[in-house]
Amino acid sequence: MLDLGFDDDTVKTIEDKLIHNDALWGQLDLGAEPEEVTIERMLTEVPGYEDKVRYFFEKNVDIVKTFDYTVPWLTDLRSRGYKIYLLSNYPKKWWTLHERERFGFTHLTDGKIVSGFVKMVKPHDEIYKCLLDTYSLEPSECLFFDDRKANVEAAVRNGFNAHIFTSYKEADEYIRKSEQQK
Repeated sequence: MLDLGFDDDTVKTIEDKLIHNDALWGQLDLGAEPEEVTIERMLTEVPGYEDKVRYFFEKNVDIVKTFDYTVPWLTDLRSRGYKIYLLSNYPKKWWTLHERERFGFTHLTDGKIVSGFVKMVKPHDEIYKCLLDTYSLEPSECLFFDDRKANVEAAVRNGFNAHIFTSYKEADEYIRKSEQQK
């Protein structure tokens, strides 16, 4: 989370009680109900932090950025012949805002499936199938990276070659090793 001027306790509380709360945050990603309804439920989870949480949601454009390595890396992958597809759990309203204001890389993708638009979330099988069907992809020809183990396991279950994302450098090394094995 980028700096919104919160003390460490507030940051930890918001992360632990809201962002890493799959049941609540997952509702935002799924888009199954109006965002305001989910946020009101979230406020009950953080007594004493309601104003900070409201501020967090008001300033959500300021909490994300594109990593410096993203555009050069995706450009390099494309020059090496890779197609790039994005599969993301992300609230619809936030994705629209962040893609316009913060994400300087989505033009380098060949397609994207975002949970808030399709009303499906990782690690459920349906969203992986949606990606495959939408772009006529063969899962065995796809290399899937994600920073969450459950999402990687679901990708494997759906026939993808998948690897946990720990860093850009490690992921790039993994891709290069895969190329050498072909």
